[in-house]
Amino acid sequence: MGDDAEVVAVDYRHITRTPIGDCQVGHGRVVDKYVEDGIGYAVLDIWLDNQCRGNVTEVAKIIVKLESRGPLEEKKQKSYGQRAFSVGEKVRIGVHPEWWPGGNPLTGATGEVVKLYAWDEAYAPFPEYVGVRIDAASTETKLGIGDELMFRGEFLERI
Repeated sequence: MGDDAEVVAVDYRHITRTPIGDCQVGHGRVVDKYVEDGIGYAVLDIWLDNQCRGNVTEVAKIIVKLESRGPLEEKKQKSYGQRAFSVGEKVRIGVHPEWWPGGNPLTGATGEVVKLYAWDEAYAPFPEYVGVRIDAASTETKLGIGDELMFRGEFLERI
């Protein structure tokens, strides 16, 4: 964001504990850019993946005020919350392109959608995340951190 930019808003949620010895990897992407009152803003989606288990453990939406090098055309902020899954749907944990070689032990495991985080007031800024109750019979992995885990919807497949 550079030295002249400024963080103006942070929505952060801790989702689940990370067992000692598990590896966390941070990810982020720009999900929106908009102009308001002649000032440019970028909305960042930041999350931590537990590389040993594949679930998301922390999420944040950050709005950054950016310095402009010239005049900006007004553009409104996107509204979030497109519903991709429904509670009760059966899903399979898909392949995440940034997991280490050998992948995630939960890849291929199945489960049921139990929560859509965007419709819980505390998680409203996080529509990309889905709570899944893992079917223990579908994986040899001992979860150790509960069977309800959060995943990014883009890494889930309907079954």
